[in-house]
Amino acid sequence: MASIEVVQSTGYQAFLEPVKESEECYTHLGDIHSTANGTFIGYIKFYPDEIRRSKGLVNEACGYLLAKTLDLPVPPYGMILILEGERLIEAHPSLKKLLAAAALYPAWVTEQVKGVPIVSSDNKAIESLKKWSSLPSLIAFDDWVLNSDRSLENLVQGRKKGQFTGIDLGHIFGGLYWDRDLLTQDWPFRRRFIEELWGGDPPLQVKYQVLEAAKQHHSAFSNIRAELDKLLSKLLDNQEDKNKLLAFLEHRASQSYDRIMKGLGVMI
Repeated sequence: MASIEVVQSTGYQAFLEPVKESEECYTHLGDIHSTANGTFIGYIKFYPDEIRRSKGLVNEACGYLLAKTLDLPVPPYGMILILEGERLIEAHPSLKKLLAAAALYPAWVTEQVKGVPIVSSDNKAIESLKKWSSLPSLIAFDDWVLNSDRSLENLVQGRKKGQFTGIDLGHIFGGLYWDRDLLTQDWPFRRRFIEELWGGDPPLQVKYQVLEAAKQHHSAFSNIRAELDKLLSKLLDNQEDKNKLLAFLEHRASQSYDRIMKGLGVMI
């Protein structure tokens, strides 16, 4: 069963280089060591929650667990790293105004995946992606967890032909700042990724493959529910948030087939 390791600050070996900064998320590359996964280069993503109570870390960790349970291609390792503020400030000096140097902060880490993001002008890569065997499962998964942020840019094309890895799950469950009162079953979900690939109307064969993948959601949730419960108990201060999110995911999993069938306009 998939699980999320929590690595203490001694597992952070070295800062390598900054990757991206925004008010919502700060990302850099670093050398990481953990007991379970050894030494590797990882993307360290820090979601500041001092101002708007970001749930980016919650989303990343839960999304990773669910994706691994469905055997979706995601980075081999995903973990939570506890970092001193001074180490984050070293990588991102602009955080000095937000963080205390001696305080400890959790960050999300995934192993660096070798490859390049797909760009909209790379027609050859896009055609290869459309033939990717895991694409229907990824589309169904995004529908389940409300990942409206899926795009070509958060899929990494591997060195091997036809090989892709999904990254970036910080915006699932409706976004970084979801509220339990908004986690309703009638939450509108726009399938932007399908629009990007096929103008909103994929081939009928793809629709049927997505529906087949949706049948796995309920059993996948049942298999990982206990681990999710344990993880959310650590990451969420409010247990009502945890209970509402678990109930939300379970209900969406049970309704995935019917919801997606309706959304894709498939008549069985």
